Amino acid sequence: MRYFKNTMATKFTTTIYFIFALTITALGQHTDLKEYGLKGKVKTITTMHYKDVMFSNGQWMPTSFEKFYYTTVWHFNEQGFLDTSKTSLFVHDSLVTNILTYEFKNGKKVSGKYFNYHGVLTELYNITWTNQYTYTTITTDTNGTKTFQSTSWLNKDFRDNKGEYKSYENGKVDFYEKYSDIFDTNGQLIKAEFTNMTENKNYFVLYKHSELDKNNNPTITTQINITDGTIKKMTIRLIEYYE
Repeated sequence: MRYFKNTMATKFTTTIYFIFALTITALGQHTDLKEYGLKGKVKTITTMHYKDVMFSNGQWMPTSFEKFYYTTVWHFNEQGFLDTSKTSLFVHDSLVTNILTYEFKNGKKVSGKYFNYHGVLTELYNITWTNQYTYTTITTDTNGTKTFQSTSWLNKDFRDNKGEYKSYENGKVDFYEKYSDIFDTNGQLIKAEFTNMTENKNYFVLYKHSELDKNNNPTITTQINITDGTIKKMTIRLIEYYE
């Protein structure tokens, strides 16, 4: 009987430890939902981006809801990773769509393919993780020429905390910028400092969230450049969740 009790106790302890280890592992893994500060089982986010906005009745709003600058549709898989991004914009009064798809390995994005609005593959993405909190994305054209490079540093909660990005023209950097994010106590992005390394200029952007959905994800956000007092842009998001 003592052997039976000891065996059961050992099994119970082992089971509890296994469950605890799985919980810690799950909490300690990166997902794109964590990186973007999104709550709940997000499936898709459709975002309308506006440049022309006005302040009316105590709030910011587009001058025309139909006159958006461009739209994006992000699709997340059930594991919380962004697998497809579609961007639609007007070209000669016609709405066209570009598509970026991602590929995964061992639970992380490792590469991507960008198709222009003709459906032609034009860019390749290679994503390298230095550690669980730092990764670099290098974009090349189909000939292997680098066109863009970015590095993101995540905080302990896997939130995108700071980063930098460079664009290239004929093998030379033609734009280089860094950013550092500031969050409130709920993890919402409320302010960011940008440093334009190309022109040696600093500016700050305030993120004013005027509406949140049932999961406290922002659905209406105005980005205000508080350094020069201009509106950077306004976004309106429709968020769909997995059931």
